[in-house]
Amino acid sequence: MSNIAQLTALQGGTILNAGCFIQNQLASISFGKFCIIDSQSIIQPPHDTFKTFIDPDYSNTSSFLPMEFGDYIYIGKHSIIQALRVGSNVIIEDHCIIGERCIISDGCIVEKGTIIPQNTVVPPHSVVNATTLTRQWKMMDSIVNGLEVRPLHNKQFVMDKYNFFMQCLNEDVL
Repeated sequence: MSNIAQLTALQGGTILNAGCFIQNQLASISFGKFCIIDSQSIIQPPHDTFKTFIDPDYSNTSSFLPMEFGDYIYIGKHSIIQALRVGSNVIIEDHCIIGERCIISDGCIVEKGTIIPQNTVVPPHSVVNATTLTRQWKMMDSIVNGLEVRPLHNKQFVMDKYNFFMQCLNEDVL
């Protein structure tokens, strides 16, 4: 029987708050440095179903995929993450659902209450918001129309998010 601790890699400064649930017995999960996983959040590896050609019936086989988190990530309260990869410098606010096999690129902000469907790729340095149905920026084909993605061009907005992240770091470390 394999050791469950061998399937999870935590780099220095990573904070797992009380009540967060990491389902690491299914596949490996690696966190970069200075990640914060807030309370009541669920981290679960995505799974993929594929056909195998060994069996003459070509039956479907299911497998869990490894998850990779970059550095300096904040995951808010009551969020469910099943992404394949979350890049560095990412903020996922409270009550978000990231679907299976999603890729959240570096420097992204997923705002409160956003649901990102499975197999979605979020471009680098973008803000994802589910409150409007308009697109202000040309999005990749895999992103549904219900999400708003805009580049991080407002300096005050970026500084507010950075200060929020640093405040969370200071409260949990001290």
